[in-house]
Amino acid sequence: GILNATGESPKCFQPSFGRGNRSEDCLYLSVYRPKNGMTKMPVLLRVHGGAFQAGEMGPRENADFLMDEDVVLVQIQYRLNGFGFMSLGEKVMPGNFGIKDQVMALK
Repeated sequence: GILNATGESPKCFQPSFGRGNRSEDCLYLSVYRPKNGMTKMPVLLRVHGGAFQAGEMGPRENADFLMDEDVVLVQIQYRLNGFGFMSLGEKVMPGNFGIKDQVMALK
């Protein structure tokens, strides 16, 4: 199938700091490159802050200032709060899924 990637993806569940589309289906990354970027360029990975409790990829406008540079910007989303970092201290639910999401995005 074809994914229309021109709109914003759902955000991961977190404390409600404003409105927005929240979903468990939130593991997305956004890739921005200059319009005329046909050669190999360095990649800048942006991982949002928020103390593993809140945060999200910024709107597309956050990438605009880099589009005049020879760099590719990759922004990722990862599971937050209990969905990403809760652990029962057992092998069944070891926790740190949010960190594993970040590692998978790097791959």
